[in-house]
Amino acid sequence: MFKYMLSTLDAAAASLTAAGGTAFPFPMPPGFKGFDTPSTFLQFNRAMKAKVSAHYATAGGGAAAWQATLTALQASFLNAGATTRAAFDVGVYDTYAAAPDTPNNLTQATNTDLYAHTSFTTEVQNKANGSPDDRYTSKIRTGLPSRQGPPVGTAPTTLPSTIGFSIWPTVSSSIPVIRNEELILIRAEARLATGDKAGAIADINQVRVNSGGLPASTLTTASSDDAVLTGILYEKRYSLMMEGDRWIDLRRYNKLNTIVLDVPSGPTKTFVARVSPIPQAECLVRAKATGDLLGPNGQNDCAP
Repeated sequence: MFKYMLSTLDAAAASLTAAGGTAFPFPMPPGFKGFDTPSTFLQFNRAMKAKVSAHYATAGGGAAAWQATLTALQASFLNAGATTRAAFDVGVYDTYAAAPDTPNNLTQATNTDLYAHTSFTTEVQNKANGSPDDRYTSKIRTGLPSRQGPPVGTAPTTLPSTIGFSIWPTVSSSIPVIRNEELILIRAEARLATGDKAGAIADINQVRVNSGGLPASTLTTASSDDAVLTGILYEKRYSLMMEGDRWIDLRRYNKLNTIVLDVPSGPTKTFVARVSPIPQAECLVRAKATGDLLGPNGQNDCAP
């Protein structure tokens, strides 16, 4: 799967390079502003190549895939010297608008049931003045009515939460496909994996100091690789909150056991899923079947 994605991205890059020109012969969506010519779209293509290569590296691609990640980053829109929110947020976005267009249904203006996990609060790091990481205060809203999942017997199924997200103010709020801030942290991963621990720590600090408002990390080249990786994963968690990376990153690095369980013990102990469920429509296509593909207990038999 990864090899197919990588070869497709490379084929697209070759076509974009061959096309030349200063404009596409069709209008581009507004979320591609700044990446709406063949040459600038190629930078977006290389950014996606870097992300896929990093994922392939941790799925068996190894050293060659990590080197491909670094090579792709060099041809992407990576700005490793970013210090402002605007510079960190440069990238490609999915855009939304009110009906009859497609609205952003995650907005806190209309989606009042979308709560954040309490571990965002318990695991956040503090700035020098004792206040939380700027990414926490800008993306998390507090003081909501307490909510938790319905009980199983007498035990709750989720920890009660009073926090939610403040990432998408309106139904027209955009959602990133990939941003410069993510590219810096992907480079930190690749640098660590290729033996450049000092470079990885520098990338960590570039993000945590300028995006999070935190003091520089205490990590040094004498720190273990796992300690530096833990530092990268913290930055990715708060920098890329709700951008679709956290669970995937922890699975890639075999760290799903670090996720806080809602019910840590007892007969209703919760667990962290290791695989994504496959939509039944796709299951039916794969099986060349119709109707339901359910086991005796109602589970989806197409689960990977």
